[in-house]
Amino acid sequence: MNKLKTSLKYSTLLLITAFGRFPVSWLLSKKRGKSLKWKSPDEHCWVKCASGNEFYVEFDGPVKAQPFVLVHGLNANRKQWYYQRKYFNKAYRLVFIDLPGHGGSAVAKDLSMQTLATDLQSVLEFLKIDQPIIYGHSWGSSVLLQYCLQPGLGINAKAVVLHGGSYTNPLKTVQFSTVLKALEKPVIVPLLKLVKKAAPVFDILGRTNFTSGTSSFFARFLFFTGKQSAMQLRYAARLAPDNKTKAVTEALMQFMKLDLTAQLKTIQIPTLVIAGVYDRLNVLKCGLFIHQQIAESKLVVLKAGHQSMIEKHGKLNKALGSFIKSL
Repeated sequence: MNKLKTSLKYSTLLLITAFGRFPVSWLLSKKRGKSLKWKSPDEHCWVKCASGNEFYVEFDGPVKAQPFVLVHGLNANRKQWYYQRKYFNKAYRLVFIDLPGHGGSAVAKDLSMQTLATDLQSVLEFLKIDQPIIYGHSWGSSVLLQYCLQPGLGINAKAVVLHGGSYTNPLKTVQFSTVLKALEKPVIVPLLKLVKKAAPVFDILGRTNFTSGTSSFFARFLFFTGKQSAMQLRYAARLAPDNKTKAVTEALMQFMKLDLTAQLKTIQIPTLVIAGVYDRLNVLKCGLFIHQQIAESKLVVLKAGHQSMIEKHGKLNKALGSFIKSL
C-alpha cells in the first residue's frame, strides 16, 4: 500500500510538472482563446557586430515596403510581436530583431546599453535598412532611447515607438520602486550575480517552470490584467525559456546603470509613447514623463498591463497604424 501511495505521489508530481501550465492558465484567464503559433520565416539571418554580439533577424512583408523594425523586451524575443506581425505584414517590411542572448541570438558579449545602441545602428547598416520606423518594448524601448540619444551615432529612423520602457534605472519606474531601489545593492545585484553564475541550472529550471505552470502564474500578475486568454498567457510565458539566463541577468544589471533623464528633451524625431494604466513593470507616470519631455511625441494610454501588445493588441495596433499614417 505504501509503495502504491508513493507511486501515485510521484506520478501526480510528474503530471503537474509536465502539464500544470494548462489548468493554471485556464484558472487565471477569462477564456481559453485561439491558438497562437509563430510562423517560420521565409527570410532570416544572423548579424555579428564588432562588439562580438550576435543578432538574429527575421523578415516578413513586401521587400520594397516601408521598413518597420521591432525590438523586444528583456527575457522575451521576436515572438512577442505575434499580433503586430499579423496586422502589419501586408503593408510593411517587418524586421524582427532578437537582442543578444535572446531567442535566436545565442552570443552575448557586451550588454551595456551604449553597446547595444551602437550595435542596433550596425545591424541597420548591415541590412541596408534606411529610415525605418523602429518600435521598442520595455528593455528594447530603453535601448531605442539610448540609440536616439547616443552621441555620434546619427539617428537612422523615420519615427520611433517607445512602449513600456524606462529612461533610467528600471527599479525607479517599477511598482514598489522605493522598496526595490533600497534592496538594489544589498539584495538584488548580489542575487543576480549568483543566478548568473548558476545560469545552466536556471536555464533548465526555466523550461520546467513553463511546463509546470509556474511561469504562467507569474506572467499573469506581472504582465497582464486578467483579461487575457489562456492561450495568450501560455504564449507569453513560453517566451522566457528561449533566452539565456546569463544574458538576461547581465542585461538587467547593465540596464540598472541607465540614466537618460536630462537628455530626453533633445529628442526631435517623431515619437509615439505607449503606456499601460496597469503596467507593474514600468508604471504609467514613466510613460507620461517621457511624453512630456519629448516635444515631437504623441501619447497612447491603454487600460492594460506590460504585455499590452498581446492583451490589447486590437487597440494598440489601430493606434500604431494611425500614428504611422500621420507621418
